[in-house]
Amino acid sequence: MKAGAFDALEPNRAFLLHNLEAVMDWAHREREARTRGQISIFDLGGPSGSSSGPRLEEVPDWEPEERLLREREALGFYLTGHPLSVWKEWLSAVTPYTVSNLAQAPEGQKIYLGAALGTIKTKNTRRGEKMAFVQLEDGESVAEAIVFPEVYARSLEFLEEGRLVLVRGTVEKEEGNPRVLVEDLRPLSKAPEDLSGRVVLALKAEGLSVRDLEALRAVLSESHGPCEINLELVFREGIVRIDLNGAFRIALRPELVTEARRFLGDRLLGFRLET
Repeated sequence: MKAGAFDALEPNRAFLLHNLEAVMDWAHREREARTRGQISIFDLGGPSGSSSGPRLEEVPDWEPEERLLREREALGFYLTGHPLSVWKEWLSAVTPYTVSNLAQAPEGQKIYLGAALGTIKTKNTRRGEKMAFVQLEDGESVAEAIVFPEVYARSLEFLEEGRLVLVRGTVEKEEGNPRVLVEDLRPLSKAPEDLSGRVVLALKAEGLSVRDLEALRAVLSESHGPCEINLELVFREGIVRIDLNGAFRIALRPELVTEARRFLGDRLLGFRLET
C-alpha cells in the first residue's frame, strides 16, 4: 500500500493507509455478525445482502518527498523516482559536487553535498559519546560520511534513513575511495534559508538586453537573505565580473533559481555559491 500496490483503486495512498484499520475493524465485525447470523433485517435489501461500508475519513495525500520515503520504507528502495530530483537544479547552484562525482573532489576539499541518508550505524567513542557512520545516496551512487559526536548531537532530530540533507564537510580519501568528514548537517528543506556567502550569477552577455536585466532585478528584489550577489558577464573574449556592492542580499531558494531560469532562459549560464 505504501509503495502503490492499490494505486489503481485509489491513488491517495495516505487516505488508504489512514483508513486501513477502520476497514479491517469493519470487516472483522461483519464476518462475526454473519457467523452468528446477526445480519440486520435492513441489511438484507442491500447489494449481496451486505451492510453499508465503514466510515472513511478524507485526508490529504502525502507530499512527493513523503511518498518516496514511504516507498523506501516498504521496499527498501525508491520506486517511482528519487527525492533529490526536485532539488537537482538548486543543488547545482550550491555545489559542483554530487555523491556520484565525489571522487573528483580533491582530498582536503571543503564541500557542500546534497544527499538522501542511507544506512546509519552508530558507535560510542572512548569518551562514551555517540557518533555515526552514514551512507549518502543520490539515486546513482553511495558514499560514506562520518558524523562526529558534536554534529551527531545537533542532528539527532532528523538523522534517519531516507531523509534529505545538505552536508558540509571535508573530503577524505582512503585507498582512492572518497568519504566526507561532516562538519555540519541540516535538513535540505531548511538549508536555503541558512546558507550564506556570495552568489555569482553567470550570464551570457551576447543577446542580453536591458529588459532581461530588469526582469532579473525584479526576481532578486523578491528574495531577501544573507547572500550578496555578483554578476559574471560571459563574452567570447572573456569574463567581466560585476560586484553589486551589497545592493541585493538574497536567500538562495529553489524558487529564485527557477524564476531566474524562466525569465532568462539559456542566457542564464548558472548560479554559483562562494563561501
